[in-house]
Amino acid sequence: MEELIWKLLPIGVLVVQGLFVWGMWSLSKKFVTCDACKAVHAEYDKQLAAVMAEGRALQGSLGNLATTDDLHEVALQVKDLGGGQEALRESIKSLGISIDRLDRPIQLLLDHHINGGGK
Repeated sequence: MEELIWKLLPIGVLVVQGLFVWGMWSLSKKFVTCDACKAVHAEYDKQLAAVMAEGRALQGSLGNLATTDDLHEVALQVKDLGGGQEALRESIKSLGISIDRLDRPIQLLLDHHINGGGK
């Protein structure tokens, strides 16, 4: 019997130590009073109301964004401007060609005028 007690003694000590650690841990817990809990809830409610107000303001500003029809119309206008720009580019090219054609006769007239016109 004494031998059995000596074999179970470490297990009993371990159980007692475990209960002691659990008791110390339980004593170290801090409990919240009702007033502190209400104060935290009031602060949370205030912050939640502020976030909800910002969300409503954001939702209102989303209504002012352009719709797909507006964006489609802008895309068509940009496409039209691109076509007009291409037409202007071709017009300028044709003017450049006309100026190049006039360059030779003007140069000949200038040479004739400077050299005295065959006097």
